[in-house]
Amino acid sequence: MPPVATLLDFEAPLPRTANRIKGFRLVVERSIFADLNEGTEPGIPDGLKIDSIGRVYCTGPGGIWVMAPDGKRIGIIRWPEQAVNFAFGGPDLRTVLCCAHTSVYTLRVKVPGNPHPWYKLREQ
Repeated sequence: MPPVATLLDFEAPLPRTANRIKGFRLVVERSIFADLNEGTEPGIPDGLKIDSIGRVYCTGPGGIWVMAPDGKRIGIIRWPEQAVNFAFGGPDLRTVLCCAHTSVYTLRVKVPGNPHPWYKLREQ
């Protein structure tokens, strides 16, 4: 039996969806993962990342939204200006690098991000 995986869809329109995928293309379940429609602050979903313990990060209204693996919002990392995209960086992947409209901001975090798949391929 093919494995079942979850594909997070964070493209417009809101809200964000989670698709349970079986095999190569069979969607077996579709559900709302997270609703980023709250508030009136500027920002749209972009730059989805997952940390090493499964929390989901995504830019959205007001900053970078942090969600538990089940989609429940944990909080929002707020910046002096609108977050456009971001990455986990530094040698230990514990620095959030936030690209905003006119600046790049950094924030040290306790839990590292997952390395981009390119780095895993490069090590092989």
